[in-house]
Amino acid sequence: MLLAFMCEGECEIDEGQLTEVLAIGSRLGRRAGGCKKGEIKTPLRESAWRKSGRMQKEIKSPLWESNPFFFACGGPKQFKSARFPPPLELPKTTLLARLVAAGRCQFPPSAKMRVDTVLVREASSLAGRIKSVAPASAALNALVLMSLGLEHRQLLNAVSEAGVQCPVYVTETYGILGYDEGAGRNVELMEKGRGSEYGFVGGSGGQGCLVLAYSGGAAAGHTAAWPADAASMMVVADGSGAFAAAAASAPLHYGGITKEAWVLSGGALQPVPFFWVASVAGGAAPVGVTTFTGEAGEAALGLLEQAPGPVSAVGLFPCFTRGVNKYDAEDVETAAIAQVVGASRRMYGMFAHGELGPSRFSGFDSAAPAGGVPSEQHSMTSILALHTHSQADEKDEL
Repeated sequence: MLLAFMCEGECEIDEGQLTEVLAIGSRLGRRAGGCKKGEIKTPLRESAWRKSGRMQKEIKSPLWESNPFFFACGGPKQFKSARFPPPLELPKTTLLARLVAAGRCQFPPSAKMRVDTVLVREASSLAGRIKSVAPASAALNALVLMSLGLEHRQLLNAVSEAGVQCPVYVTETYGILGYDEGAGRNVELMEKGRGSEYGFVGGSGGQGCLVLAYSGGAAAGHTAAWPADAASMMVVADGSGAFAAAAASAPLHYGGITKEAWVLSGGALQPVPFFWVASVAGGAAPVGVTTFTGEAGEAALGLLEQAPGPVSAVGLFPCFTRGVNKYDAEDVETAAIAQVVGASRRMYGMFAHGELGPSRFSGFDSAAPAGGVPSEQHSMTSILALHTHSQADEKDEL
């Protein structure tokens, strides 16, 4: 598989920008089934890329050793023959992003985004559970691990053992909620004592990791360069306010404020102020989003009545003052939502210290107004997201 990146005249890319391009190429090559091993003809350590005319060089990415990449400086005639499978995170600094913005590159329609998830209580079984939720028929676009008290080295070992070769994001949370296969239902786990600082009873404790595997049309990133045609996206942000500064340009989104967030890079976790996973308009099954302070079942029913298809997965991001701190019992909201959408529908999410969601809008991204949906950081609320799919996909559900 050859990936052509071109420009007219002189091309100037520094090492950091070239690394971004290689990361994109790695994802494309992996999703296309991998490439034959190639030789390194141009070392990445070269600090600049300055070629003109039709000079061509081949580079093997250090990110995924099996994928060689072809970079060319030339005219749009060559570029028209290139085909790239979507979706892509395109950093604004890369030549490919500039070409896309200029309309010189078009991508074929993507498949519908799929979310597979499971809550794992023991780190020893994490690698196996990651493999179990990764669809055999499609390469992963992104993997998100929401941790509650597990050692991060254990998470990294599990990712390596599972052979994950896609963008990986990790967050340490105030609490997680998701489908526990041992219990056979969706459960809530909140950090021990969390909420007592505000006079509540406090979380009951526990540890675990929520696995979120995205395939079939998701884009992921940790800068404000989300796709221009993103229909909606999940956002996990730290308390720095970095996402708030960029939120005005974001599409309809749902998520929350966490303790810390990282991206896996070079085998280590690098801090990021936020990360996101987006579904792209035209190639994604609609996602419904609402913000509520009342009864969870009523909120779910309100979205379900607008749903264009069956529910495939449910996202829930409550404030940590809710859950056991609001109801004096655990699993109240997850159980209420399950009664509406079905007990077999898996949920995912985390307890947040500030919930990210729409201010007034309640509905599906496919019906969102053209001017965008005002969203904000809330307090003492829950954010609900319903993922839908077509009837034809029903047989693929976990």
